[in-house]
Amino acid sequence: CPAAVYYYPTNDAISAERRVLRGELDVSTDILSNRIAYLQKKAPGYVRVKTWLGVAYASFNSNVPGLNDPRVRRALSMSIDREFITGKLLRGGQLPAYTFTPPGMANYTTVAPPEWSSWSFERRQAEARRLLAEAGYGPGHPLKVEIKLRNSPDPTLFYPAIQADWKSIGVDARLAQVETQVAYADYRSRNYQVADAAWIADYNDPITFLFLMRSDTGAQNYSDY
Repeated sequence: CPAAVYYYPTNDAISAERRVLRGELDVSTDILSNRIAYLQKKAPGYVRVKTWLGVAYASFNSNVPGLNDPRVRRALSMSIDREFITGKLLRGGQLPAYTFTPPGMANYTTVAPPEWSSWSFERRQAEARRLLAEAGYGPGHPLKVEIKLRNSPDPTLFYPAIQADWKSIGVDARLAQVETQVAYADYRSRNYQVADAAWIADYNDPITFLFLMRSDTGAQNYSDY
């Protein structure tokens, strides 16, 4: 009989992981990052880790009042504790992203990260509060945003941390988890305020990331830069 491949979609990465270990599935490509070290000890050879040219990022809908202010977007960005997310939550070898294009790509000289990336987290939080106040937000008038996130393993792990980071600077952020396909359809139609998004390189050149910010890119320029 002809060869066949069967796909079994599941939102539960740990369930899929256990089915592979039991021999019920041959491959699972979606593993919780914080379980990689555990699985490498439990089942040597089961998990293989290689360099991956990708970035996970929060997209701000620039059509939304508040988020159309660059001071607000800067405050939200600088107040995310990337080191905690990559080093304590994910623990899968990810690097904190302070530039949109990953380091090490062909035809690319890594640009300097923003000045505030070298500041202490406390100093970044203080500057974020100042920027929000300058934009008209504070204890009596907090910024309120909805974060739409994909129901894939890692975002559900680290977006509560981002929610907490933003709460510490006075931002009221609500998490709205949806199916990944629904999430990206909403991003393309601008039906979101803050979006949990990610991009994996189609080829080894920085334009595969940078074109997403072009004004003529269309639907995938989620922020409408």
